[in-house]
Amino acid sequence: SGEGALYPVEGGMLAGIHGDDKKIIKMAFSGMENVRDVLRNLHRENRKDSVFLELLSCKGGCINGPGKLSPSSLALKRYEVTRKAEKERPAPLVAPPDLFACYKADPQTDTTDYSEEQIVQALSAVGKTSAADELNCSGCGYDSCRDFARALLAGRAEENMCVSYMRKIAHDKATVLLQKIPAGVILADSDLKVVDMNRFAAELLGEETSLVYDASPGLQGVALEDICSFPGLFGAALSTGKEIIERQIRENDKIWMLSIYNIQPHRLVFGLLQDMREPYGKKQWMLNKTDEVIRKHMETVRQIACLLGENAAFTDTSLKAVIETLKGKEE
Repeated sequence: SGEGALYPVEGGMLAGIHGDDKKIIKMAFSGMENVRDVLRNLHRENRKDSVFLELLSCKGGCINGPGKLSPSSLALKRYEVTRKAEKERPAPLVAPPDLFACYKADPQTDTTDYSEEQIVQALSAVGKTSAADELNCSGCGYDSCRDFARALLAGRAEENMCVSYMRKIAHDKATVLLQKIPAGVILADSDLKVVDMNRFAAELLGEETSLVYDASPGLQGVALEDICSFPGLFGAALSTGKEIIERQIRENDKIWMLSIYNIQPHRLVFGLLQDMREPYGKKQWMLNKTDEVIRKHMETVRQIACLLGENAAFTDTSLKAVIETLKGKEE
């Protein structure tokens, strides 16, 4: 305990490091820049001795950390810690205390023998209908999907503990919401390729794009330049990270309003395409419906927020962008 009192100062951790069989080389470094240099140039080499590195992010140790109570000199702080540690150093123990304890292992095993049919039914409840669906990711806390199924049958687990299942539910909900929004929605990545797109967007872009959409819903992986005349606007938003709000686009007899919002700056953007010839009533219905969808969806997502942060943020950002764009236009 006496040596441990030196912990707050640089090199204080080294006081209690001792080697019985072979020599230990002890070194202390403080300050993030020094720590980075030490780790960056630390090569693996064969050494006869062991090396113990004390690496502290604060220069001089914890006595110079963000929680320091005194603005006095670092030397004075170190002096006070060292003096106090020396003064209060306890006498060495005659014999170490007996810390031995015996504990009986509790294997927590379930002796119930569930049939294959029961296990298959339990797996089906979380969307796992084939061997390929059994990812065995351990995200639920069990070693395998079948162990999780047994826990479900035993009442020791719940369906929402399966991460892949809950992500699929969130993805399906987001997909349905995307399709129900009465405006064109285009998600594009940094390669200017479609990540997802709804039918309204395909219909706005023309009959040919709509036919392709029927054959491949979502048009995932299709280059923007192959389906629209404004991939440059998406490229500008992705490269600069700046959103584009209500840019008017004319193409033959069509007039569109395009707004592009960041979902992941420089990586993923959300484009909202609207036909300027839409009647006012349809716009107002869209505002009300989208607001309703946001409320219902976020109420569900909050219950599984620890598993669905990414999906929740994506859906919330996308739908709110729709409302803000349309409200701004009406005003």
